[in-house]
Amino acid sequence: MLALATHARNQRNRDEICDAVRLKGRRVTVYVPEELVPEVQRSLDNGRALQELLQQAAPRYIKALKRERTKASKTKKN
Repeated sequence: MLALATHARNQRNRDEICDAVRLKGRRVTVYVPEELVPEVQRSLDNGRALQELLQQAAPRYIKALKRERTKASKTKKN
């Protein structure tokens, strides 16, 4: 899970917003300009919500596929 808005002081004594992400299995730090933090945070929140919905929908979708397969199999036999 990503944790956004980790403040760090750079060598010029400015505040920066950084985020650690995984890219091809490696952890990298990405600089996020402060004015983009709300938009990036909103995108991450939306992505997490979408992932949760997909995880909830997957079992129902699999059950529906199985029902259709069973129904088609019974129709072929008759």
